[in-house]
Amino acid sequence: MRRTGAANWRYALLFRDWLRANDSWRDDYATTKVHLAEMHANDSHFDDYARAKDFWFDRAYDIAEEWARTTQWTASMRRQPEG
Repeated sequence: MRRTGAANWRYALLFRDWLRANDSWRDDYATTKVHLAEMHANDSHFDDYARAKDFWFDRAYDIAEEWARTTQWTASMRRQPEG
């Protein structure tokens, strides 16, 4: 859960819409999640898996922001049109 208007709210919506509009990045993220889930299957807590995904988001952040600028995307509760 995120507070509307908070930075992490925008971040979550940006990635949701960007991944929906970009099949190759969506597929890369899915592959990464599966790989990391397998690597961390025996961990005693979820935090190691969650932290392991940070590299992916760090790498994708600027690309998602550029997509937002070029598509004139804005954060909203509703899904933005793809394009």
